[in-house]
Amino acid sequence: KHGKIAYGRIGIRVGTAAEDYFKTEISGESQNYYPLTTRQQLYDSLLAGIIDVAFLDEGVAEYVTNNIYCNITLVGDGFDSGFFAIVTPKQWLYAQDLDVSILTLREAGQLDDLRQKWFQIQNCPGSTTTSTVIDIETASGLFVTFA
Repeated sequence: KHGKIAYGRIGIRVGTAAEDYFKTEISGESQNYYPLTTRQQLYDSLLAGIIDVAFLDEGVAEYVTNNIYCNITLVGDGFDSGFFAIVTPKQWLYAQDLDVSILTLREAGQLDDLRQKWFQIQNCPGSTTTSTVIDIETASGLFVTFA
């Protein structure tokens, strides 16, 4: 109603960074959202109309909306331009080498090429371009929503 989404219609996976972000930045530490435990429950809840929107990692959201769930779409801009992370053991012998290699790939534009190849390509029927991105001021984040 009036361009606002009821908090209870926002799906968020419990125990995730998305939950922490929502509670600290949007809801004032209130748990006034629809709690979800798995990504599958998130997708099923969107498709069943139980929730209207959901927070999801941008890379995962791009992939699933372009390749698996062709009837959901992305809206809003991502939270952070550096949305991928590589986890290694603490004090890993090759950590510095990996940092340098990633920086080299980024500076050469190859990370963007890989993102385009693996996350933004569309395999859904009738798809011709990457996901439509719509700016939503009030949400200030990335949502997945039923199309």
